Amino acid sequence: MNNTEKTKSQLIRELEIRDAVDRVRAEAAAMQKSSDVVEVVKALWMGLKDIGLVFQTCGIQFVNESANMLTLYAAGETNPLFTHKRICKDMVEGIDLNATDIPLAFARERGYAMPGVTPSILLMPDTFPQDLAQIWDMPSPEAFSEFAGLDMLNIPTADGGVIIFAPGDHRYTPHDLQIGKDFAEAVSLGFTRYSDFRRLEEQNRELFLEQSAQRVRNEAAEMKSSGDLRRVVGIMTRQLIDADTHPNWCNIHFYDEGAQELIQYTGFPKPPNWDCDSEAVKQVIAGWKGFEFDEKL
Repeated sequence: MNNTEKTKSQLIRELEIRDAVDRVRAEAAAMQKSSDVVEVVKALWMGLKDIGLVFQTCGIQFVNESANMLTLYAAGETNPLFTHKRICKDMVEGIDLNATDIPLAFARERGYAMPGVTPSILLMPDTFPQDLAQIWDMPSPEAFSEFAGLDMLNIPTADGGVIIFAPGDHRYTPHDLQIGKDFAEAVSLGFTRYSDFRRLEEQNRELFLEQSAQRVRNEAAEMKSSGDLRRVVGIMTRQLIDADTHPNWCNIHFYDEGAQELIQYTGFPKPPNWDCDSEAVKQVIAGWKGFEFDEKL
């Protein structure tokens, strides 16, 4: 059908879809770091909503060959069961973005969207809730019982894939699948950029960790007495914080044979509501043999 044969409403519909797809493509092209995938998924969610596609969950997944994992970023309504996997609350109002890793062998066996899989509309089997419980580290599949029998648009790309779940008894059509393929094509640039950024970020992290470890080694090498362990544990705590490991505390232990004591030096981030001059905090500190707070660390 050429443009002269299309109705005005058909042309408007095509323009709406093209505009939504282009917004996703623009977000994928604008990625500067791997965490920008949040904006890509957000654009995908908003685009699907804007064109009126009926769905309840959509996601983007990336193949990580080195880790033998398929990393899934899935957007859906806020659910307290997923807080352990949530990476962005209210990505869109009432919609959270959750992430998880799926073993590649498991994903290939199930035929989830990834390179080599044929774009298709999948009808989720009765066993799908068990798969989801395993994928999302849930103790029971009951939370996913509604997903059995759902339609899913399962669309691979060169580096991963796009998935879109229908709600309830809604059934997808070949036209819906084509729309999904258009969006997946728009996301494809984001897959390439995501993979490149992840590799660069992993290399930078390895370098940072080595430099952090060297700082601790240097501080330990400059020790003049056992008391200098305070400084060492402080430096070590600071490096762990900067490495985004979110430590509650870290300890260095050594045994003083002369005093027959096990000495422990503990470093921890200062809680934001701590007032070192308050009576409550002073009572805590009084139980320690020594305490110092270093703003520089």
